[in-house]
Amino acid sequence: MATMSALQRLEANRGKMTAPIKRYPSRIKAIDALFGGGIPAMTLVVAGDPGAGKSTLVLQVLQSMHIEGHITAYLAYERKDQVDEVMRRMGMHEGAWARHMPALMDHQEVEPTSAAICAWVRELDRENKTGKPLGIGIDSFKCVNSSMGVKGQKVAIAELTALAQELKLTGPGVFFVLIAHIASESRGKGKPNKKLQGAAELEELCDCAIMFLDRTPATENAGAPKQICLLINKNRMGQTGEVPGFVLQKRGFLFPAVK
Repeated sequence: MATMSALQRLEANRGKMTAPIKRYPSRIKAIDALFGGGIPAMTLVVAGDPGAGKSTLVLQVLQSMHIEGHITAYLAYERKDQVDEVMRRMGMHEGAWARHMPALMDHQEVEPTSAAICAWVRELDRENKTGKPLGIGIDSFKCVNSSMGVKGQKVAIAELTALAQELKLTGPGVFFVLIAHIASESRGKGKPNKKLQGAAELEELCDCAIMFLDRTPATENAGAPKQICLLINKNRMGQTGEVPGFVLQKRGFLFPAVK
């Protein structure tokens, strides 16, 4: 029933989306370019193998949004200690950067259910006086509604996307980034696979779906920077296709130049 209700809300809201899409420039031009010149309120799914840089990129985007005045938070449901280590490696706990660190939270603060997350985001939205969308990362999305299995992920993506639409109709809205995983049989450098683990419906219901493809040459030494290509399977806000040139280093990504 929850899925049907959320799906009905999605369809109803789409008919109301008549205003031009508002985009909010971050400090990462290569990311802004993916969405037509800035980050809009929407639901984005990012997927890829472990170590491909999903958490790193999401944290960098949220940090850049925070610097630009957005309220941001990162819900670490699966591996909070590892995420915290990534943030330390990137220098997010150091000096002035610490003021721009996304709030790192876990299930003890926000339960990993779509109902709890939506209620929490609605409260943040009521308190949001910035005039800019909230930035919320969820890692890993498979932990949300996990007791319901694959069906739970479909419920969650429908409810979060419907909420993103509703908040956009009444204010600046929310930018959800959901970290997922590719199916194990598709793992391997440079092998594009549009299916997300256990829930192909995620791509259908979200606004944008991006795969991380590791294009690092096999001859590279262990520990060398990784060459990452973004495969954009779906994007209601901008371009699709492959976007190469993302270099994953110890302290985060180096981004391709944007003309």
